[in-house]
Amino acid sequence: MTTRTTTDLQRPRPSAGVLLSGAHMDGNRATGPFGQTIRQVREATFRQLCLPAPALILVDAGEKRIGRAGRITAALPGQILLLPEDEPLAVTNLPPEGGHYRARVIPIERERVETAYERLQIARRPSAGAVQAVAPGARSRETFETLFAMGDALPSAIRALRVEELLLWLAEDGALLPLAPPPSITQRLRNLMAPDPGSEWTAGRAAKALAMSEATLRRRLRAESASFAALLVDLRMAQALSLLQGTDLPVGAVAAAVGYDSPSRFAVRFRARFGLSPREIRA
Repeated sequence: MTTRTTTDLQRPRPSAGVLLSGAHMDGNRATGPFGQTIRQVREATFRQLCLPAPALILVDAGEKRIGRAGRITAALPGQILLLPEDEPLAVTNLPPEGGHYRARVIPIERERVETAYERLQIARRPSAGAVQAVAPGARSRETFETLFAMGDALPSAIRALRVEELLLWLAEDGALLPLAPPPSITQRLRNLMAPDPGSEWTAGRAAKALAMSEATLRRRLRAESASFAALLVDLRMAQALSLLQGTDLPVGAVAAAVGYDSPSRFAVRFRARFGLSPREIRA
C-alpha cells in the first residue's frame, strides 16, 4: 500500500469518530459546527464498521438499518439511533424514492456517557454492543438540534454539559447507550490511530505510543484475532467513507487524506472493502 505525508493544512483532520468525523474542512457540503451530516444517493450496506466512540444518529430522510448479531434495528425519519463503540456493525442507508438519504451524527465521549448516567443512578443498562432506536420526545429532539448547530461554538465545559443533557433527555425517553465494551488492545489501537489514520503509521510507532514492544503489540492483537495492517486499512477506509458521504472533496483529495498517493489504488481498496467505488457513493 502506498502512503504519503501531507501537511496539516492539506489533510482534513477528523475528530473523535472516524465514521463520525466532525472536523471543519474545505468542501464540506453538509456538516454543522458539531457532528456530521451524512448524505447518500444510492442504497448501500457497509459491513463490519466499528465506531471508535458511541454515537447518536438522527435520521432526517430515508431509513437507516443497523445489523448486529443477526438482528436488524431500523430508524425512520425523526428517529434517533444509539450506537456503541468497538462493535462490528452492518450499516445500511436507504434513500427515499427520488431523493437522498440524510442523517446527522453526534459522536459522544464515553466519559460523558458514564457521567450522565451516574446522575440518574441507573441500575440496569443495555449490554455492551447493544443498538437502540427511539422516537425522541420534544425535549430530546430540541436538545439534539441545538447541540448539533452550536457544538464547537460552545466552551468545552458547557458543551460537555449539553452532551450530558441530551443523554439524560434520551434516558427519559427510555433510550440508553450500552455499557462500555471490555478493554481490548484493538480498541486502544483504534483510538490511537483514528484521529489521523492517513498518517504514516507503523506497528513500531504504534507500539511505542502504547508503551509496549512491537512484538507484544502483535501478539496481543493475534490473541484478539486482529492484525495491525488490517486495522489500519479499516480505519482508513472508514474515514474515506465518512469524507465521501459528508464532504464535496474530490476523490483524489479523499485518497490523499487517508494516506494514499494513488487515487486508483485507493479506489481498488475502497471497492474491495465496501463493494462500491468511491464515485458510486455519491452517484
